[in-house]
Amino acid sequence: MDSEAKALFDELRDLTKNWTRHNVMLSRNEAREIGCKLYRLGGWPLMAQAYHFVTGINPAATTLLAIWNGIGDWDW
Repeated sequence: MDSEAKALFDELRDLTKNWTRHNVMLSRNEAREIGCKLYRLGGWPLMAQAYHFVTGINPAATTLLAIWNGIGDWDW
């Protein structure tokens, strides 16, 4: 994984690590922007890697399924 992808993974981890069902929408736009950057960098496979990385830390990050809907090949 290159350094740009790692930085995006870390940014997404920091953004989602404290998400709950009550506060997830406060950072929706930022999460979507990270998803777009991941797609441009590595397509659906890189987005999937990032998704599994952050949902392993906080299961509430599964909300990314909906937030990233429509980014490239990402289809919820």
